[in-house]
Amino acid sequence: MKFLKTFFASLLGTGVALFAALFLLIGVISSLASFASTEEIIPEKAILTIDLSTGITDQSAEDFDFQQLLSGGQGMIKSIGVYDVVRAIDLAANDPAIPFIYIKCDNPATSIAMAEEVRNALIRFRLSGKPVIAYADNYTQGSLYLASVADKIYTAPLSQSMILGLSSQIMFLKDLFDELGIDIQLIRHGKYKSAGEQFIASNISEANREQQEAYLKGMWTAIAKPICESRQLDLASFNQLVNDMKLSSSEDLVKAGLVDEIVTREAMRASICNLYGTEDPEKVQYVDINTYANQRIQENLKIKDKVAILYAVGSINGADGEGITTNPMVREIRKIREDKDVKAVVLRVNSPGGNAQTAEIIRKELALLAAEKPMIASYGDYAASGGYWISAGAEKIYTNATTLTGSIGVFSMIPNVGKAVRKITRINPVSVTTHKHSDMGMMRGLDRTETNTLQASVDDIYDQFVQLVADGRSMSTDAVDAIAQGRVWCGEDAIQINLADEIGGLNEAVQYAAIAAGLEEYRVCEFPKAKTGVEKIMESFNNVSITFETISNPEQMIERLQETVAGQQVYARLPYVVLQNNW
Repeated sequence: MKFLKTFFASLLGTGVALFAALFLLIGVISSLASFASTEEIIPEKAILTIDLSTGITDQSAEDFDFQQLLSGGQGMIKSIGVYDVVRAIDLAANDPAIPFIYIKCDNPATSIAMAEEVRNALIRFRLSGKPVIAYADNYTQGSLYLASVADKIYTAPLSQSMILGLSSQIMFLKDLFDELGIDIQLIRHGKYKSAGEQFIASNISEANREQQEAYLKGMWTAIAKPICESRQLDLASFNQLVNDMKLSSSEDLVKAGLVDEIVTREAMRASICNLYGTEDPEKVQYVDINTYANQRIQENLKIKDKVAILYAVGSINGADGEGITTNPMVREIRKIREDKDVKAVVLRVNSPGGNAQTAEIIRKELALLAAEKPMIASYGDYAASGGYWISAGAEKIYTNATTLTGSIGVFSMIPNVGKAVRKITRINPVSVTTHKHSDMGMMRGLDRTETNTLQASVDDIYDQFVQLVADGRSMSTDAVDAIAQGRVWCGEDAIQINLADEIGGLNEAVQYAAIAAGLEEYRVCEFPKAKTGVEKIMESFNNVSITFETISNPEQMIERLQETVAGQQVYARLPYVVLQNNW
């Protein structure tokens, strides 16, 4: 038996190694091909194009896409950081080589908050006297939000645009779990801390509905109001059109004043030629925003003083792994603190939160950094719960109007699956213990002492959360508690209740950080350094190898499961992600 287990484990390991080697070879060849490609040179006159289907993220990055490779591409897909997009647009405003910007609005691959930062940069571009034009075969409300800033907005005939508004959706699982015999034991603090509610209830609570309706309406107003202001429309009338589903075709958009003209693609080319100053489409030169950013944003390396952007993106997890993790994040913070040339820091937070202990470790490291250098916070899509925990001590907090923040509350959740295991698998787990609570975990329900102990722990961590917010925002604990209770707020509302200071994006935060440090000249550096596609492939291979090694070893699988459920963790996390319907 032991021989067979060893044999199959070795066979599986060999297969994984060969697969990994083949994948790595493909990735390396792809990477070399991309490096070998000729660097594009910006023409003397070129239209700056922004294709919204190209991802705009917090930080510029590249990923390996096997499907793209199979279809004949290089295999590397690149996203561009929002700060690079904004800086490129600002530079283009004063660049004689760029006569205007052309936005391709189909299939937007950016979030609401990122779109907000790009839109503000486009407004500044127009103030320079240069035009912006936009075109889409089909508009979504996201692309329409960005396009609305343009001088001229075009769409194709037979457009299937659907402007419907925003929504969030939660799948309530209690009835299913009852059927399976699973009991979710949820310990939480906060009237609005709805994380886990979908596991213990069959419908939404009134408190949860109240907060969701409030922040969704706030986010929608932050989107709809600028559209109406740019297009000189009445907000109430616009909302009525959305309610009546009267914004679903090309003709609807033109009639409502949201689009200027319905044109074929050939007619659109002719309009571009006319604006460019030629009748020959072949003479029109284009440069995409990614290429332009790479070519034009050349930091002067001779400038010694630096403003660092520290990216805190993703869920807050344990020591290592994906998202914001203890060891890598602490290393980056210390690296910035020890770099004498870094005079100020912008903490870019885009996180729904996560593990409370990890958040506190990171917060303490950031406090040491903030004691030596100005630290400004910039919020992306989310800066909620643990994301707010780590940033509440910043000197100044910039938020986008559509950012979801707050969620100052904590919870712990332990599923009781013992009944389900017996019912479904016919396996009967039996515990042998040395003490009364030694077997506390997933195989039985919590008793009163265990529940009370966990509740006390959650309450204590909540009190610590409230205190650190009170200290960071110069508020009383009573004032923080009144707006906390796990409630989620959109950026506009967060400013009114003193959870943030000013509406603004990453660009505004960097500028303020430089002023706070007394810098006239500076260069921007990013931490952590973005990983290349090949580096991500290598990490994936390593993770796959570990996974297959675990699968091939039953004892190791049991050990991993025990490690997972051993500690009852307390979380400071947003309960769910808002679905941006038809964004």
